[in-house]
Amino acid sequence: MLVVVVGLLMQAGSAVAVLVIKDVGVVEALWLRTALAALILVAARPKLLTIPAKGERLPLLALTVSLLAMNFNFYEAISRAPVGIVVAIEFLGPLGVAVAGSRRLLDGLWVVLAAAGIALLAEPSGAATWLGIIFALIAGGCWAAFILSAKLATRNVGSLRATIFMLVGSAWF
Repeated sequence: MLVVVVGLLMQAGSAVAVLVIKDVGVVEALWLRTALAALILVAARPKLLTIPAKGERLPLLALTVSLLAMNFNFYEAISRAPVGIVVAIEFLGPLGVAVAGSRRLLDGLWVVLAAAGIALLAEPSGAATWLGIIFALIAGGCWAAFILSAKLATRNVGSLRATIFMLVGSAWF
């Protein structure tokens, strides 16, 4: 149930982003989203915002940069192509991480089914520009980097603290 709720919230957020981008622009929409999330988390858990130890900084920086790059490229993509196509293409990033981490033959079947689903959902149309598709592919690669850097960053600082640092750092940029 949680996966369904998160999926719905992500898609709703993407739909709202399309509207916000039209009014304020890509970079401004990205900053607004990130700054608002950072403010909410810091207000909810201010004790978690302490200076990270020296060994924790690089993984947190990688997490922050991958988030910024993923969202920037995603927003650029949805400003040039329908959001459904962009989301389907962007999903290639996590799918690639799943393929790389796969150890069972049955996983291959699930990957093939997921890839077929992406192809069906993406269904290119005249409304998608090549630049929009390129931004979506880059966003997918950044999503893969985000997944891998999140694993490293949360190992030492915990997931909530890593999230707070990532959002505060992103809003600061």
